[in-house]
Amino acid sequence: MRSVFIVLLIIVFSPIVGLTQGLLEADTELIDFGIVPQDSNVNRKIVIKSTGSIAVRIDSVNTYCNCITIPFDKKELVPGDSMIVFLELSSARYVGPREWQPRIYTNGTPSVLKFRLKAMIVEDIKKMPNIVALPHTLNVSQFGETAVRNASVKLINKTERHIPLKILQNDADYYRLNFPGFIEPYDTVEVILELTEDGINQEFLRTVTFEFINEKEEKKKFSIPIRRRIFTARE
Repeated sequence: MRSVFIVLLIIVFSPIVGLTQGLLEADTELIDFGIVPQDSNVNRKIVIKSTGSIAVRIDSVNTYCNCITIPFDKKELVPGDSMIVFLELSSARYVGPREWQPRIYTNGTPSVLKFRLKAMIVEDIKKMPNIVALPHTLNVSQFGETAVRNASVKLINKTERHIPLKILQNDADYYRLNFPGFIEPYDTVEVILELTEDGINQEFLRTVTFEFINEKEEKKKFSIPIRRRIFTARE
C-alpha cells in the first residue's frame, strides 16, 4: 500500500516539477558561412530566449577554438526575456572545410545549448572558379573627421553561365545594401553599401551571406564581411 501511495505522489507532482524548469532556446542551431576568405572575421546574429517558467543562468561557454567568440551582455534571463549575441569566427589560422560545435552551458533543462558552425575557408579568394568578391571585405571604416557613408565590392562571374544570387543572411541594422539578383556570364556587378544615420556613429562587424549555383548545379554559400572602424586623429 505504501509503494502505491508513493507512485501516486510521483504521478501527481511530476508534471508540476516539469513546469518549473528553466529553458533557453536559440533561433538557429546551424551557422553555415559557406566560402569565407582567410584572414577575415565573420559573424552571425543569434537570438537566445528564455522559454521556461523560471530564470536561467548562463554558467559557461565552450567554443572549442580560440577562433570563435560568443560575447554576452547578460548572464541570466528571466522567463520571456531574450538577448542578441553575435557569434564571431576568425579565419586566420585555417584553410579548407572546417566545422566546430560551440556550446553554451546553463542551469536549465536541458543544460546545454548546442550549435554547429561550418565554413569553407579559402586562402586566395581570387582563385575561386565561379564567383570572386573583390575586395573580399566591405570596409566602410572612417579615418579622421570626414564621414564615410558608402563602400562597394565587386562580384565577378568567371563562368559562361548566368548565375542567380540570393541573400540568405544580412543583419542590416546599420546600413542599406544594394545587392544584385544575378550576374551575367563573364560579367561584373557591384554591391553597394550605404550607412544609415545610426551606422555613421557606430563601429561594427556584420556579415552578408548569399547563395549561388556552381557549375555542378549545386547551391553554395559565400560570406562577405562588413566592417566599420572609426579612427580619430589621435589614433
